[in-house]
Amino acid sequence: MRLVDTSERAIAEGESRAHAQYGKPLSKREEQVLRLLCEYGFSYRELAFEVGTSEQTVKNHVYTVLAKTGAASPIRACRVLFEAETSQTLAAADRAVVEAEMAHRVCVNVPALIEALHAESSRMTVS
Repeated sequence: MRLVDTSERAIAEGESRAHAQYGKPLSKREEQVLRLLCEYGFSYRELAFEVGTSEQTVKNHVYTVLAKTGAASPIRACRVLFEAETSQTLAAADRAVVEAEMAHRVCVNVPALIEALHAESSRMTVS
């Protein structure tokens, strides 16, 4: 029995986060192996079992991840992934703050806008 959800759906959540930061795309399988390694600290043997492949294939995936991310070790590759996810989360939070500020400005300005429209319509009907 597998310990985590390693289905294609679980690993097909979009573009690799490491790719978003470093511009070198990881395959879905490479990102899956990196996530399992980072989140659970699995050995190569455990990773191979979870992914459903050989231990040597997992080692090849890890080596490729290191090359693509420029990391010197799997731990540093985990840091690359963490930093990429953190920066994306912060960027999303920044966008949410800007949208909230814009919505607030619109809400604050609506009464003044309505008043101006009423004043304009009053002037038009008086003429």
